[in-house]
Amino acid sequence: MREVKFRGKCVPDSKYAGEWVTGGLSQMSEDVTPHDEDLIVRFLGDNCTISYHVMPDTVGQFTGLRDKDGREIYEGDIVQTQFNKEPFGLVTWHPDGYFFIDTAFGTRESWRTSGFTPLGEFMGHFISGQPIQLSVIGNAHDNPGLAAKPNAKSEFAGAKVIIDETQELMWDAVKQASGKPNYED
Repeated sequence: MREVKFRGKCVPDSKYAGEWVTGGLSQMSEDVTPHDEDLIVRFLGDNCTISYHVMPDTVGQFTGLRDKDGREIYEGDIVQTQFNKEPFGLVTWHPDGYFFIDTAFGTRESWRTSGFTPLGEFMGHFISGQPIQLSVIGNAHDNPGLAAKPNAKSEFAGAKVIIDETQELMWDAVKQASGKPNYED
């Protein structure tokens, strides 16, 4: 059975301010709490739980996958591959029900550059006989600078990344291996 859990960062006025916690998610309505926050609930055993108030914009779901070092991969994580030392993309939830790596980091270019290859399928591909291995190098909330490159070029305001030649070659190989169409303008 797939493990369903979430991660969130505790609200600033909490005893655990700024700490990341994992567990079940309980989304609070405005009539329950005066603040804009959700709860991460951790089950301790013997019907005991502990709840943490977290900022909703930091909540991300566990993908069920781990990186090459065994670290859990969550929605909102920034990953890189063994082929490139630069950040490769942002782990994102697709409305069709799967996680993918957004190589355009949330810009309007996302559909074209990432091709929406599901994360699990992407990790199953090989480049030059080597399986693609991901490393979590941060997340969009604690490390927004990882997604920003000062020399990034984009026709869209706020674009944070441009795929370099190595990444373009890798995506071409992934698309070809997966039979995904090559999206052109």
